[in-house]
Amino acid sequence: MSSQGKYTALSDLLEKQELHEVAISLSEIEAALGFSLPESARHYPAWWSNQTPQSPQCRAWMSVGWNAYPRLKAATVTFRKTGSISEPNGDRLTRETSKISAPEFQLQEDSVKEVLRTYLEADSWKAAIVPGGAHGIDIDAKRGEERWIIEVKGCGSLNPMRVNYFLGALGELLQRMSDPEAKYSIAVPDLPQFRGLWNRLPSLAKQKTGISCLFVRADGNVEEVS
Repeated sequence: MSSQGKYTALSDLLEKQELHEVAISLSEIEAALGFSLPESARHYPAWWSNQTPQSPQCRAWMSVGWNAYPRLKAATVTFRKTGSISEPNGDRLTRETSKISAPEFQLQEDSVKEVLRTYLEADSWKAAIVPGGAHGIDIDAKRGEERWIIEVKGCGSLNPMRVNYFLGALGELLQRMSDPEAKYSIAVPDLPQFRGLWNRLPSLAKQKTGISCLFVRADGNVEEVS
């Protein structure tokens, strides 16, 4: 494969996006590419520069009308369509288009976990949290004799990916159900698609398992729905 086509899958991923701004984790990018990013992509923002069109990675996003803005401490890259409301000197989007760029679309898994940490600690829970990508229970919270096990997913970058995240969270949570006294929940960003998936889950399944869903907002609000 030529260096020019090495990152074609990233171009394809961006072309499928429905928003004018989307945050994509490095692990999602690697999954799309089918290979690991170089170490420089993880540690040096210059690798994501929009000023180097001669580089194959820069051509990958700029050729389909996007710019890249890395947040490497969060292992995430925010991509913005050129000329969008978020771009310097860009034309403003319509009100309807800008509405869909809700901050919840930027909530990756670790960000959801940090919101939940604050939420739980405010109610006297002590939360043990596993970083995204590591093995183990995402959040194992305890308050006295009470225990709350929570499986967490981030926003994802595509609708089919969110379906997989939702189903994956349910499956992982079911595998954790070994403590009959514990409370069990999944947690996702408060997005309409996740709300719809939860609402379509049969009431009998929710009743039999006792699972609830925590809808997490970027402003720190959390709503638990049974």
